[in-house]
Amino acid sequence: MYTILLLVVTIIACLMQVSQVQDFLAENITNFNETCVLLKMGENCHTLIGYLAVYRVAFSMVVFHGVLMILTLGVSTSGSWRASLHNGYWLFKVIILLGICAASFYIPTFENYSLVWMYVGMVGGFLFIVLQLVLLVDFAHSWNSRWHGRAQSDNGSSCWIAGLYLHACVFLIGAAMGALLLFLYYGLSPWCKENKIFIGVNAGLCVLICVISVLPSTKSCNRNTGLLQASLISLYVMYLTWTAVTSEPPKRATDSVHVEVPLMEDEAPSYFSQQPQLMHCRPEYFTRNSEMTSAYVGAAIMMLMAVFTSLRTAQKSNRLGIPLNDPQTDCCCCCCVCQMSGSAMTRGGQKVILDERDGVIYSYSFFHFIFTVANLYIMMQLTMWYKPQGSKLENFGLNWPSVWVKMVSSWICVIIYVWTLLFPKCIPGRDFSLIDATLSRQPRSPRRGKIGGSANDSTHV
Repeated sequence: MYTILLLVVTIIACLMQVSQVQDFLAENITNFNETCVLLKMGENCHTLIGYLAVYRVAFSMVVFHGVLMILTLGVSTSGSWRASLHNGYWLFKVIILLGICAASFYIPTFENYSLVWMYVGMVGGFLFIVLQLVLLVDFAHSWNSRWHGRAQSDNGSSCWIAGLYLHACVFLIGAAMGALLLFLYYGLSPWCKENKIFIGVNAGLCVLICVISVLPSTKSCNRNTGLLQASLISLYVMYLTWTAVTSEPPKRATDSVHVEVPLMEDEAPSYFSQQPQLMHCRPEYFTRNSEMTSAYVGAAIMMLMAVFTSLRTAQKSNRLGIPLNDPQTDCCCCCCVCQMSGSAMTRGGQKVILDERDGVIYSYSFFHFIFTVANLYIMMQLTMWYKPQGSKLENFGLNWPSVWVKMVSSWICVIIYVWTLLFPKCIPGRDFSLIDATLSRQPRSPRRGKIGGSANDSTHV
């Protein structure tokens, strides 16, 4: 259900970035303007359109999940009354969310409101990105650790080691081919200096982390190091580089100065107009329709990826150093707790997923924290990060703020990986130097399960 709420709110936020929606409603709804004025939403509800409207909708979701995060802090069993706030009361929660969203449009904005909220969104958005990068690095190390452990447990079987090197070679070839193709398609034009720098720097970083991974000194710091992790991170870095260079908007050439121009501007040939020529760093010229299609598809992919990574991160809370509390239940409606007695199934009460009969399988409060920063991330993506005034859904993902966010993400990914190589024990909740099966052990194996497993009343994703 939380997933549905996130999807619905994201779709509404996307529609708020399309000015044609306002025109369509004004033309097809009788007394639309009068209703908007009566509700104090401005002429034709202009306050419901634009980046400030997206800010307010995101604010309501942040408040909603923030309150639930505080209320579910320390919940260790689904039999707790506070756990029922997370798993049930959906009608009341939806009504409360709608009320918060409606009230957010009547809250008077103080001076620099948009600037302050933009900074809050940037912090939350970058934190969401960093959490995904940490999980990616954790996945690479866990993969290498498990296959090495299986090779040792199978009396030194070489099949697992051969599989590691085979995957490493495939990933390295993919990263090398990616760097070459990026340079050929996005870096040959003389006015695409930024692309040359981006591709060159990230290709150099990929070579650097591969070299560091096989150094004997690195092996002494982390015996779980290897080419598999480095090759996988290199492939992902080149993917981020590709998404960055494809997000660059066209430039207007005025002598030697390139000026960014709106993507949707009607473009006439330079010999018919006094406008300077537009310079593109893409393989082929994008028409207006293709740009709009790319923007809409990009927004849909961003929305689905944000939802998927939110669920995955919440499920992997223990991999990020978020411990699960021992099974306890609330003694009353205060915060006092006592040890849980008996089975949740024998006591009756709220029906929960079977995996949670001995305690929660993930941190409820961390779940809401992830959805809080996920909403901030979506908000910043839709409003062009540090340039919200020019944000429109028609040019989603095709702007310089998106370019820099993706490039910085690739550099942060490299930094996190190198940190786990040199300081494998300095990560909360994890030791990246392990090479045996201990990585696959969960804190409480009887409660292992997936968020959104079979449930009756407690299906929350």
